[in-house]
Amino acid sequence: MKNTTSCLRILVVDDDTDALEIVATLLKLLGYEVYTQCSGEAALVFIEALHPNVVISDIGMPGWDGYETAIRIRQQTYGKHVLLIALSGYGSDEHKKKALQSGFNYHLTKPLDTNLLRRIIDKHLSGF
Repeated sequence: MKNTTSCLRILVVDDDTDALEIVATLLKLLGYEVYTQCSGEAALVFIEALHPNVVISDIGMPGWDGYETAIRIRQQTYGKHVLLIALSGYGSDEHKKKALQSGFNYHLTKPLDTNLLRRIIDKHLSGF
């Protein structure tokens, strides 16, 4: 199987800078190229230039929450093929359903299970 970590760009979006840095650090330790943004609005501008393969976004953010961010990403041409993963403290069935309806491929709860995340990324992007 091809090593996907060395060529994948991942954007992590979270307004909580501590959580943002923890997730980014974990992903970097796994070998991914990782970028961060603290809001949905900033992420959309950044995504337009970066065209990441994966976006991991918190749900509960001021301004555009994760749902709105996912909807706006999916509206862009480049956003139709991005792997979108919600990573949130909100873990009810209602939150998971709303995340999928907003365009996320997966909804994971905090704290991040890095093994599960790696399996998800490998499953969807192994041919990258």
